[in-house]
Amino acid sequence: MKTIFSFDGKPFPAGADSRLRIQRAARLSLMIILLGGLALCAQGATNVWCAHVTHAAGWKTSLAVYCPATWTVTFQVTKYAENGSLLEGPVEESIGPCTWAVIPDTDLAYEGTVQIASTDNLLVKAMFQAGDSPSVSEFFLTNEMQKTWKIPNSVRSWMDYTGLSVVNPNSGTAMITLEAWSNGVKVATSTPAVSLAPQAKYVRLPEGIWPGIGYTTLDT
Repeated sequence: MKTIFSFDGKPFPAGADSRLRIQRAARLSLMIILLGGLALCAQGATNVWCAHVTHAAGWKTSLAVYCPATWTVTFQVTKYAENGSLLEGPVEESIGPCTWAVIPDTDLAYEGTVQIASTDNLLVKAMFQAGDSPSVSEFFLTNEMQKTWKIPNSVRSWMDYTGLSVVNPNSGTAMITLEAWSNGVKVATSTPAVSLAPQAKYVRLPEGIWPGIGYTTLDT
């Protein structure tokens, strides 16, 4: 399962230092986004998901793809709606050696996810911009797959909130449990467990996952 996250800026409230455990029966892969900067690079053949594509409230989502090879590489772009239904693709694209290609926000003007796949190694980053703000948050996507994730969360005076987005890239339904922690103590558990259909996305602010739990309540 892949996940994108942490929107520490508007419109997505954040949590304090929170220990967020995401557990599920199937394998899952997560991407954490703390507006300000966590970058993870994909290695080997490429199969990455941007688990949060949004066009809501003036947000713009775009992707940048870099080819480190000395030959032209092809890759496939597949777009999914929030409920996991196929919107488009896979559409084959090509990129020249040692160059960047950009998938602009006009091509990602929907709510859902997007998958980038190639038999070659590519570096892919997601970029988020609020309206015409000069600030653009960029985060490299990763191929990493795990069953449990612990996501540290820090509270900053210049941030308003955080959030979580998870996508299920598997062919079967995934069940996930989300736990909120503070100072080594579990303060909340998502009840019931979240059922996620194939290619579907789950996106929430802390209050939407654990009622009464806000940005300053959590540290993991």
